[in-house]
Amino acid sequence: VAGPALLRLLHARHGSTTRARGSPVLDADLHPGPAYAMRLGDNRDMPRILLVDDDDELRDMLGEYLARDGFEIETAADGAKGAEMALAPGVDLVVLDVMMPGTDGIEALRRIRAASQIPVLMLTARGDDVDRIVGLELGADDYVAKPCTPRELAARLRAILRRLRDA
Repeated sequence: VAGPALLRLLHARHGSTTRARGSPVLDADLHPGPAYAMRLGDNRDMPRILLVDDDDELRDMLGEYLARDGFEIETAADGAKGAEMALAPGVDLVVLDVMMPGTDGIEALRRIRAASQIPVLMLTARGDDVDRIVGLELGADDYVAKPCTPRELAARLRAILRRLRDA
């Protein structure tokens, strides 16, 4: 089951299974509720999310969770491939890790912003003020520090897509 496995992974990687305010991550946070399929338009299927992270296990677990929660998921393991895939037709939103070998998330974001205004959510273990500000000033639409619950990530993705749809 992805929920408990993801909880163990987050604890092992980040030393915590608590939220920013200290409340524990609940098992319910790791399991999606009823399938959620936001429609961006009458002729659209599920929103297509590109998940870019060099951590194979985390990328696969988040992808599995988001897919069960009503998103269509594509993945990339590095920033260069992620930037290339982000510019392909059909991707609705990019979740981009900052710390990756080779082309990091900041450089990938620069490449994406040079050619597109696709929404980008930065997901990273680097959560200090300077990193968040740089990411946001370069054009990221949101910034989430790891560890976060998959449920929070899904809610933030839906919020960004809702703003895009309503614009």
